[in-house]
Amino acid sequence: MAAPFADDQRGGTMDSGSDKINGRIASRARGAVLGMLIGDALAMPVHWYYDRAALFRDYGRVLDYLEPLPHHPDSILWRSEYRAPNARGEILHDQARYWGRKYVHYHQFLKAGENTLNIQIARLLLDSITENVAYRSKDFLDRYIAFMTTPGRHRDTYIEECHRNFFSRYAQGVPPEKCGVEEKHIGGLVGIVPLVVYYNSRPDLARQNALAHLALTHPGKRMREAGNLFVDLLLPLLGGGSLGPVLEEQLAAQRNPLLGHPFSRWLAEADETVVGRRLSTACYVEHAVPAVVYLALKYRDDPEAALIANTNLGGDNAGRGAVLGALLGAAHGLEGFPERWVRQLASLPPDKFFESIPVTGASTVDEMQKRLDDIIEKRLGDIARFPVAAKSRIRSVYGRFFSAYWQLSRLATNSEVSWGTDPKALDPEILEYMKHFFSDYQHIWREIDEVDRAARALMDAYGSHSPQERIRRLEALVSGGAGPEGENVWEAILEGP
Repeated sequence: MAAPFADDQRGGTMDSGSDKINGRIASRARGAVLGMLIGDALAMPVHWYYDRAALFRDYGRVLDYLEPLPHHPDSILWRSEYRAPNARGEILHDQARYWGRKYVHYHQFLKAGENTLNIQIARLLLDSITENVAYRSKDFLDRYIAFMTTPGRHRDTYIEECHRNFFSRYAQGVPPEKCGVEEKHIGGLVGIVPLVVYYNSRPDLARQNALAHLALTHPGKRMREAGNLFVDLLLPLLGGGSLGPVLEEQLAAQRNPLLGHPFSRWLAEADETVVGRRLSTACYVEHAVPAVVYLALKYRDDPEAALIANTNLGGDNAGRGAVLGALLGAAHGLEGFPERWVRQLASLPPDKFFESIPVTGASTVDEMQKRLDDIIEKRLGDIARFPVAAKSRIRSVYGRFFSAYWQLSRLATNSEVSWGTDPKALDPEILEYMKHFFSDYQHIWREIDEVDRAARALMDAYGSHSPQERIRRLEALVSGGAGPEGENVWEAILEGP
């Protein structure tokens, strides 16, 4: 089978529009983007307060958007500097006179509900995708360079090191796509959100574009690990998953080094003990990302409490807050946030961005889940007795397979194929393409075969094996291991029930 699937990134080839996206999915897409803005704006006035006593002295416990005070006791602007090599690299403009001074607030000219510079740059990406009906890295870079080098385009005083490094190299004639310098700060993850939201129905493309975009300003191994984890969490949430099970699956699998902490034990501790003593409140991803995971796990059912807790922990609470807010919004939808927080944001993302998101053709989230559950039950039996992490992994892997299959089917036939498609009528030609060792989808085929065998082994263990063996087989399932060799699930589906 020919592979007409590469390089098709335009959303406009599919039916689009928020009226055709299921309400809950649409709300999650908006929730992820708005959550990013809310988490940043809430933390903005107390951003980079490392002395929590000073934070409470100056602002009290922050519950809503506030204007920053002109005085910031922990400001490092007095020892920060940036000297543009030439006019091409000039990005400080009229804010330059505040650099080198003590106690200057990083965001002194922002108003309550406004967003910091990193989020403003992420909004450039939203605009770029909306106007191009696709991700175009060159278009984004053109907007980014114009935004940063044109006086008056923003009113934020502090410019993070990643941007200073980028424009130092840009001024020296380095091509824009190669100007990024190895990075480690959580603020870079905000650019992932628009891309994962936009391409959420095409997971491989979402990840590919998100990581490529991240590398423009935040390249390096640590950022790629953080980016991969963020994508791993966002995609199933946008697809209808619940925050607790999605996090538990990732923690059980231990596929990312940033998850190697005793999060379940930490849940019994005070927030300031975990984020402050066990983990730094600073912006480095090796501490900031685990801090987000901890807060998301602890406050999984209460987005308002989660973002308030994060804000009042200080440090890089704006960077953490944007990432945490995106996860909470993807899990709970726009309605998960207090109405006042949405209404009082200084600027909302464009409706056209959400209207242009490519859709999968699914009529409801419940329909998708019912289809998957019916297929799983036919193949494996009733998995209700399985622990949450096991059920989550099975559903996640089956869901990824069908998302990939219907994506390929749509592109192969140039028509919309929905989750309502009869699973007994899967196209053998597409399945053979997915299995082929040259296929980009081979790993999905292999993964579902492994999960099928591991789940059968666990089901068998409930009837005839010891609890210890059941635990061993459970661990094999949630960590990606396979059970005994058995028939292939999709060949059996093709044969009918």
